[in-house]
Amino acid sequence: MSRRIPPKKRKHEVFEYRIPTGTLKVGVGYYDDGTVCEVFIDDGNRPGESVSKTYAHSLAMITSLAIQHGCPLDEITDALLEFKPDEAPYIIGAVLMEASGNT
Repeated sequence: MSRRIPPKKRKHEVFEYRIPTGTLKVGVGYYDDGTVCEVFIDDGNRPGESVSKTYAHSLAMITSLAIQHGCPLDEITDALLEFKPDEAPYIIGAVLMEASGNT
């Protein structure tokens, strides 16, 4: 399936999630039809946590590309919700569930 490129200007929401080490801000961008098109993670630029930051950013990019290539949002969400609540994959899964209205 070909990639569905997000529009240059799009709706974007930010969700905050508390985890044991602080707060994560997760952004969700939407296509014009209201479906999710991308995910961003910001860990607040905590010093000394470059590995977790890289992991979170990479996971967000992979999730965004999967969405843009047509992977169903519910399949991504189900897979990511299998992680522990304080891990980045779980947080993206929770945000996608909230962003799609399936809370």
